Amino acid sequence: EIMMYSIVREIVVYLLFVFIIVIISYFSRDENAYWMRRTMQETFLQDFQEIRTTEHFWAWARGTLLDGLHPGQWYNNQPADNIGPLVADKISMLVGYAIIKQLR
Repeated sequence: EIMMYSIVREIVVYLLFVFIIVIISYFSRDENAYWMRRTMQETFLQDFQEIRTTEHFWAWARGTLLDGLHPGQWYNNQPADNIGPLVADKISMLVGYAIIKQLR
């Protein structure tokens, strides 16, 4: 009977621990994380999988990457130059400079 009480107590403590971990991991998420990731993928990862050579990389960097780092035009074809440090989606802010480093 004492052994059974000990086993039941361990199971209850384990289930309580799992429940607390699930609650913490579920409620600490940002509600807009999915939309942010999707926007960044649509903006910067266009044709990224097709990069095979350095020439392809620099063509992607000069095209897609630079276009994504600067806001384009508004819906009425007016330039969006005066809106500050926003990237191409006009919602996300660019914090600091974009730097490409070579790892050796």
